[in-house]
This record gives sequence, structure tokens and C-alpha cells, in this order.
Amino acid sequence: MVPDLRPAVVGPCEGKAVVPQHVVTLVALAGAAEAHYLGAAVGSSPARFIAANYSTGKSFGAPHILHHVRIPRLEPKSTLHGRLAELSEAAARDDHKRVAEIEAKVDEAAAELWGLMPRELEVIQKALRDRKRAGREQEAE
Repeated sequence: MVPDLRPAVVGPCEGKAVVPQHVVTLVALAGAAEAHYLGAAVGSSPARFIAANYSTGKSFGAPHILHHVRIPRLEPKSTLHGRLAELSEAAARDDHKRVAEIEAKVDEAAAELWGLMPRELEVIQKALRDRKRAGREQEAE
């Protein structure tokens, strides 16, 4: 299995906090916009690439990974931050027909967030695809 970051925005269920278990990181945030912004940033190819090249094994999903990904705090007046939050919300509402399209837009916005050029984003995306393919091949053996 190839470790990968996959964010989920989760609110209270029947008035109770949802607490995950297993190899996950819980990040408590002030509201839905902040949660969706963080979710989009964490789920982007640049963040997943950093995580994949920094941490492996059981500690892959540990909270320390966020120190290395370095996601800027939500700036409510930032149109870029707002766009990332909106894309995450759209992905959460989507019926899986537009997920690839939304993920591509998240990657473009995340590249802007970290100052990456289009070619750099392409290299990151290719590296993640190659890593995933190699993991599947290794599992098949």
C-alpha cells in the first residue's frame, strides 16, 4: 500500500464530536470554510508530494506532517483561499462525476498558493502517478 493523504471534512454527528482512529490526523478548526480550505490544500498534489517524500510507514498520517507541508493559515479575505475552500465544498457535494475536474482545479490553485509554475506542478503530478503505479505493481507481485 502506498501512503497517501486523503482529507475529509467532518462535522458533529448527532451533536457529538467525531473522533477518528487508526492512522489519521484530527485538526480542529473554527468553521467549515477553514476546514474546506485546509482539506483542499492537504488533498492537493503539491501537499501529497511533500508528504509522500517526507514520511513513510506508520507515522505517515501523524500530525507532524503538517509542519512540513506548511499550509498558510486561512486568510478570509484571500480570493485564492476562498477558491480552495469552494472547490473542496464542491468536491464534497459532487456525485463523483466531476471529481477529476475539481481535483485539477484544486491543484492549480494549490500551485498558486505555493508559487509553483505549471511545469513544476506537472512534474509533481507525474511523480505521484508513477508512485501510485509502482505501488500497485508491487502489491500485485
